[in-house]
Amino acid sequence: MLKNQTKWLQQVVSRCLCICFQRLLTENILLFEKRRTAKSELDPTQWLQHSKGQHVKRKMGVLESRGYILLQEDQIASPHSFISASHKEYSDFTMGSISAANSDFCFDLFRVLKPSHTNANILYSPLNILSALAMVYLGAKGNTASQMEKVLHFDEVTGLKSRLVKKCGDPEDIHFKFKQLLSEINAPNANYTLRIANRLYADKTYSILPQYLQCTKRMYQACLESVNFKTAAEETRIIINSWVENKTNGLIKDLFGPGSIGASTAMILVNAIYFKGNWSNKFEEKHTEEMPFTINQQETKPVQMMHQIGFFKIASIESEKIQILELPYANGEMSMIILLPNDISDLDQLENTINSDKLTSWMSSTNMEERKVEVHLPQMKFVEQYSLASVLSSLGMTDLFTQLADLSGISKGRNLKVSEVIHKSYVEVNEEGTEAAASTGVTGEVTSLVPLIEFKANHPFLFFIRHKKTNLILFYGRFSAP
Repeated sequence: MLKNQTKWLQQVVSRCLCICFQRLLTENILLFEKRRTAKSELDPTQWLQHSKGQHVKRKMGVLESRGYILLQEDQIASPHSFISASHKEYSDFTMGSISAANSDFCFDLFRVLKPSHTNANILYSPLNILSALAMVYLGAKGNTASQMEKVLHFDEVTGLKSRLVKKCGDPEDIHFKFKQLLSEINAPNANYTLRIANRLYADKTYSILPQYLQCTKRMYQACLESVNFKTAAEETRIIINSWVENKTNGLIKDLFGPGSIGASTAMILVNAIYFKGNWSNKFEEKHTEEMPFTINQQETKPVQMMHQIGFFKIASIESEKIQILELPYANGEMSMIILLPNDISDLDQLENTINSDKLTSWMSSTNMEERKVEVHLPQMKFVEQYSLASVLSSLGMTDLFTQLADLSGISKGRNLKVSEVIHKSYVEVNEEGTEAAASTGVTGEVTSLVPLIEFKANHPFLFFIRHKKTNLILFYGRFSAP
């Protein structure tokens, strides 16, 4: 009993002393380009958001990601169906769950991006990209929808009605399932800030089907705003960039460069995720020092290495030659998972073999144990941007980007297609000390006789941010180039 009380007190003190923050932001924008004209009425955007907690002097980290999908007039389609997820399905990467689909899609993207980003940093939000493409899938039909189902792993989600079912809000609908999951991670009692926003921009002369607008608004809170791409593309670009900058607290500027939006643009879908949370266990600035980071066998570079000793869940997977460390945010609802190869030469094997099933096994309770760990984690700050049309095409989503695209569930005419998918991400992790951070008496007293495990991230590693209850991966990345 005394031991449990002491451990509880330790956790309370650690949380009270927390001064390390991280913020994550992600945006996706879908651009549709047109060849026909129509008319649509638009509504203002809506944000799902929650913020709880007090201002403190903090160690700060920022993760931000943004993107857009350009669609040209070619085709469109109608809503599809999935069942609502049970709490049991939320608890792990259950085969057939939307969480597993999100994870498998995440790793598929990584394997395609990897060859062209050797020794480079990689960062993106699979949930962000998946949600944006799900809104396109809402209007896809025929072979276009079938290809999207396969690439997005929607065909592996069990218990669903036929995708030909068009009733919006059906409990056995994939989009209803997305709505439930997004509501779950936006829980009002969460001790973190999370905002999810979707907005549609359509040319005022382009006709969008009312049922599509109704369903995207109901399932994704995506309202429509009427703009003039045909005669005022540059002004519209500035308007959209301003909205993006405003909704990202000024962190994302000039998402669309000059000339990126033209007269042929029919519609743009914007999807954004913003996250900010406190570390459950703080890093102290006075313990941060310059250390070498091994980029490859021939090159090292100095980094500012954060350091702390505390109790964390950690696993050593000998067969894969990796360590896995979980750094929880306050209340344990969100966490950062770091997958560190034992040696720099083991990174390639990890990147080639990781999938949702293996991750489930690696992070099972039989492997992940709470131990006393000495953590060395580098400060991180980098920006990545990707054009994903070719990536998605190579995965099998080919028709969507050609004249064969069938998006007749968005507009009556078969003249809409996706011209590009752009995704941009930004990450920053650093710290700032406070007086309260010096109080570590309880931790030292409890852990004095516990063996110490070293987790030293001084060479390339993978990391991701996940919502623990739903197991949704919000951000995924590789840090290899300080």
